[in-house]
Order: sequence, then C-alpha cells, then structure tokens
Amino acid sequence: MLDYSHPVCARHYSDEFFDADIPMYLEHARRSGAPILGLGCGTGRILIPLAKAGFRVVGLDLYPSMLSVAGEKIAQLGESTRKRISLIQADISHFSLKRCFNMAYISANTIFQLSRREQRKCLECVSGVLKSGGTILIDCESPSSMSTAQECVGMLSRFDDYPEDASEKTAAVRSWITCVDLADRRMKVRTEITEESSDAKVEKCAYSHTLHWFGRIEMERLLSECGFRTTRVYGDWDMRRFSDSDHRMIFVADAIIANRAQ
Repeated sequence: MLDYSHPVCARHYSDEFFDADIPMYLEHARRSGAPILGLGCGTGRILIPLAKAGFRVVGLDLYPSMLSVAGEKIAQLGESTRKRISLIQADISHFSLKRCFNMAYISANTIFQLSRREQRKCLECVSGVLKSGGTILIDCESPSSMSTAQECVGMLSRFDDYPEDASEKTAAVRSWITCVDLADRRMKVRTEITEESSDAKVEKCAYSHTLHWFGRIEMERLLSECGFRTTRVYGDWDMRRFSDSDHRMIFVADAIIANRAQ
C-alpha cells in the first residue's frame, strides 16, 4: 500500500486496483438507495460507477492530491452524472455532515490506515450520518492474508516506473513491508519515491506508515459498540459467505441507532 498523499501515487492510484468489486457496491446501492457516502473515496474509483448508475454520492478523502485526480475524472463525465457527485476534503475519522445517508462504504483496506482509536471514531461518525437501518460496507483483507504478508517482509511489493509527461519527469516508486506483528495485528510499510527531471535533477522522498488489521470477532464487536448490527460477512466480492481461509472480509452492517442528522 502506497502513501497516496504524494501526487505521483495519487496520479497512478488506478494502477493499484481493478473493478471486480464494483458489482458488489452497485448491488448494495440498489438495495439501500441513495444518497451514498464513500469514505476514503480516493480518485473516485467507486463513486463514479455509482453515479453513472444513477445514485447520488458524496466522497470524503483526506488528501487533496487524490481529490484533484477525482475532480479531473469527474469533469469528463456528462452533466447529469457530474451533478450526482460531491467531493469533500475531510478526515474520515473526524467529520460531521448536515445530511443523512442510506449507505456508506469503506473499500480496499482503507480502514487499516486508521489507528485503533481512529477506526472507532470513524464508525461513530458514520453512525451519526446513516439513517436508522442504513447500511455500511467495510472491505478489508483477513488475518490469513496478513500471515501471508509476513513471508514478504523485506521484499519489494511495488516496483514501478512512471513517465510523467506533463511535468517532463520520470518517477520510480518502491514499496515494501518492513514489519508484520501478528499478535498486535500491525504491519509497517515503507515507500520511496524518486523523481528525475529531463535535466537530470533528482528529487527523493520516503514515507513510512502502519496498517492496523483486525479479526472478524474484533470488528463485529466494534461495529456493535458503535451502533451497528452485522448482518453478513462476505469472503470475497462475489458475496459468498466468509470462511476462515478466505483472504478477504467484507462486513455488511445496519445502523440500529437513529442518527443525529435526521
């Protein structure tokens, strides 16, 4: 996982993912209805397909670099689709909105980027803007996937070279896992970015961050404490029932406490 606060990582965010999870979000959007809140929406990877399908969506993200790319993509859409999308720069663990939502989602391990305290605060914020009976989806990797990651400590997990035509630069991104603590469910990742301009000027920067994983029971308890009732746990985007051998855990939970925005 890269540090998407850096413009290079934000510009090439779409290289990290594909669209296999989109049908799952569309199916739950049809069940729940709009408006929909995307937490850590990034460059609009999920927001845009939802808006194209006719749903009103609001995306929150901490990083201006990600929202800038999202804005560029949204600007290329038809007017009716553009009007269904709103972007807000905000910390997903500390926000307040004066509207309520039928559905919210946190995709692609985004919740792991938050500390334990921030994970709780995030869910408390969501419970404050979801309608009673509204649904949240949380997509993340399972502890079995973390065990696999332990075997990759010290090995490059990203090794990318990008031509940056607009800025006449080339960018090299290198990322690797430096530590996996299975007992505390923490994984540390380091990313180094090198940019070289056409006149051979080189700029380097490095980031280190910690991912905070959790198990199924831990997450279901946290959801309950924050005003949610877990209704399903999927083992993949095809929405099959979760088993301990699955590498993904996708929590589907309903808000059981009337939100403050109503």
